[in-house]
Amino acid sequence: MGIFLRFIIFILIIVILIRLYHLICQKADLQRDLKQLVNICFGNYEQVNRLIQYEKDQNPDISDHEACLRAIERHYHDNS
Repeated sequence: MGIFLRFIIFILIIVILIRLYHLICQKADLQRDLKQLVNICFGNYEQVNRLIQYEKDQNPDISDHEACLRAIERHYHDNS
C-alpha cells in the first residue's frame, strides 16, 4: 500500500472520528436541554411535547433540539 493511500485512509478515519464525537456531543446537549425543559414544566411530559411541537409548527425546518431551545427561550421571555 502506498504512502498516499495510507494518508487518505488516515484522513478518512480522522474525519469519521470527529463526526462521531460531534454526534455524541449533540445528543448530550439535547438531553441536557430536554431535562431543563422538563424541569421548567415540572415533569409534565405532555406539556414538553406541546411546547416542542408548537415551535416546530412555527418553523417545520428546525430540529427537535432547536425546537427545545426555542421553547426554553419562549418560557423565559413569557415569564420574565
